[in-house]
Amino acid sequence: MRDEPLEIVDDEGIESEQPGLPAQAEVFRMPKRFGHVPVDDAPLGWDKEKRFEREFPRVELPFQQVERISFGHPELEPNQLFFGDNLHIMRMLPSESIDLIYIDPPFFSGRQYNLIFGDKSELRSFSDIWEGGLNGYLVWLNARLYEMKRLLKPTGAIYVHLDWHAVHYVKVELDSIFGYGNFMNEVIWHYSGWNRKLTSGFNRRHDSILLYGRSAEGVAFESYARPWSSVEEYVKVRKQKIRVDESGREYVLSDAGGGNRVKRYLDEAMAAGVFVDDVWDIDKLNNSAIEAIGYPTQKPEALLDRLIQSASVEGGVIADFFCGGGTTAVTAQRLGRRWIACDISRVAVSLTADRIAKVAERTEKREVQTSLDPIPDFTISNWGIYEVDRLTELNEDAFREFVIKAFAGRIATGAEDVHGYKDVEPLYVGSPKQDDPVGVEHVSEFAKALLRRSEVDEAKGTMLAWTFAPEAQVAV
Repeated sequence: MRDEPLEIVDDEGIESEQPGLPAQAEVFRMPKRFGHVPVDDAPLGWDKEKRFEREFPRVELPFQQVERISFGHPELEPNQLFFGDNLHIMRMLPSESIDLIYIDPPFFSGRQYNLIFGDKSELRSFSDIWEGGLNGYLVWLNARLYEMKRLLKPTGAIYVHLDWHAVHYVKVELDSIFGYGNFMNEVIWHYSGWNRKLTSGFNRRHDSILLYGRSAEGVAFESYARPWSSVEEYVKVRKQKIRVDESGREYVLSDAGGGNRVKRYLDEAMAAGVFVDDVWDIDKLNNSAIEAIGYPTQKPEALLDRLIQSASVEGGVIADFFCGGGTTAVTAQRLGRRWIACDISRVAVSLTADRIAKVAERTEKREVQTSLDPIPDFTISNWGIYEVDRLTELNEDAFREFVIKAFAGRIATGAEDVHGYKDVEPLYVGSPKQDDPVGVEHVSEFAKALLRRSEVDEAKGTMLAWTFAPEAQVAV
């Protein structure tokens, strides 16, 4: 199967492109005398006609912006924080609009996580237990990875953070979705801890983070350098003794062979730092850490620092569709990146919003004294679960647009008596005020509008409203 986009036409006749699956490399094909490796070209759950929409049908509902946190620069495009199912939210976002995606999805760990939240010590929990077993988990994740591929720019990249439970299986699925040739790295995040004596294996002390490019066009990758811990570490790596030149500066000779071994001065080497490889020693957060917020799967900012700086540039758009406690968005904000964050947990969204606001406030105080770039606002939007009080505050036009989109209709233009259409059927939307019911006069006006458009026996339409007055409910 080739990496050719599929043309999809929506209900309004607008064409959009969906990414195809990449041509799989011959690395999957063993010589005939050894038999055939049973690796499918298509990921689990894929349907050649419906893609992942056979397993997870498309549900197009509008976003409800519930808050905009302002930092004094309304002219800038705001960052975005979403509450809702990430699959459906991603399907509503524009293609090729994101530079880097980092996700820390459920690990297929079989664990139940508990979180103490709020002043009343309210217990919230979330589960990483899958009724469909490993195949069900992979199909669920593949549908989301496919949308992430669509959202990435041609030069974009994705980090997928997992552990031993499913990383090897997900790697095969990522090869099918992104292409084996677009795999760039497996980063091993190693963390310290107290090792018990075990009789069935070694203590597990690492996670795996898989890096893929969106396409063959290349990723904006930049090696990441950390500071040397000491002069002793540098000298140990160089395996050369320290020398002193005529001016008193310390140096070691390069370890290159031949007679032209150059001087490497310690002060310059220490300032430049050391480029990291694919094994990172970064400790997990403990409860006493300054950045710890008590979220059970919270990752350290030091980890996200490396991930974001190595595969994006300032001003680039970073996205995390399993944002949890918001570390990705917080780090992206601090590093001067734009960001999109999403979670299906209202607690996670609240924690992320609070952390972002605090980071921005600290940055604003520094901005008074420095020339830092202005901080964009960020919006909080709901998908699929809406706040009624905010709907009732909308003006008539905005309320009608929201209701018609939620009803999978389209807005009518240039018509006063019909507000929208569902396919070809006219729609009428009542007042945004809950105490302003549709009256018999509104029913009569809408009926006349229908009759002007159709014969009596074909006239049909739908009225949508909070309430209908008693006499309107029986009007013909």
